[in-house]
Amino acid sequence: MNAQSSFKKELAFTIIIILFGIILLFLDKWNTLGFVRSGISYSMGPVSLVGEEMGDKISSYFDNFVNIGDIVKENEDLKVQLIEEKIKSASSLELLAENEILKTQLSLKNKEKEYVIGNVLTSDSTDYIRIDEGSKSGIAVGDIALVGNFFVGIVEYVDELGSRIKLPTSTNSYLSVNILKYDENRGLDGYIKNKVVSRGVMNGSAEGIKVENITMNSDVSEGDVIFVNDSSVGDMLVVGYVVGLSSNPASISRTCFVSTIVDYDILSKILVRIN
Repeated sequence: MNAQSSFKKELAFTIIIILFGIILLFLDKWNTLGFVRSGISYSMGPVSLVGEEMGDKISSYFDNFVNIGDIVKENEDLKVQLIEEKIKSASSLELLAENEILKTQLSLKNKEKEYVIGNVLTSDSTDYIRIDEGSKSGIAVGDIALVGNFFVGIVEYVDELGSRIKLPTSTNSYLSVNILKYDENRGLDGYIKNKVVSRGVMNGSAEGIKVENITMNSDVSEGDVIFVNDSSVGDMLVVGYVVGLSSNPASISRTCFVSTIVDYDILSKILVRIN
């Protein structure tokens, strides 16, 4: 009995819905529901607009996400190009530096000598520097390292691809030197032809490069030029200037320190004269 009653209610509801739909269809056909349609459109318009904007933003986000790989690749390519340009620039500077060193050396009237250009490698020692040229380039123990006519050191150790050069700062470095009067109008040749005011022995120490055994009554003064004049070196090469000259009248000889012209800490290239 209950099932039959429920069926009748559902049937009646269905008939009512169908009739309501037919009535709305005819009313819409006669344009009597325009106000209802406009209200619905008005209320749903902002929702549609917001949905469209959100859809565009989501689409744009996913497009950017997809393009991230391309952007990263382009960035890496630009980095590689920048590094390549830096390498080219550094290579050009290296060639210019080598050319300048060779031009300077050839202008010093020692064209008959043979030289090897070496790059100075970093070193924690203040007594030595290392270069990237060795026996493969013809360098041997005892060869002289220089820049122009300025003394740098003596090759102490060599392997096939590198060399170690002992600087005047080393406590194991002992070289005979000549001291000549300073004259700003006198060139290097003029110094060599000039009268030697004193001789001495140069060696490294904890305080700096020192020259000892300077004749007590010699006319040495601050700023005079110190040349290496040792059989192990051969040519007279400039080391630096006299500074800190001792003045103890009770001593039988005088000492001084050397202010080097070449700054060993900032050398990037040197020449090794092959004996």
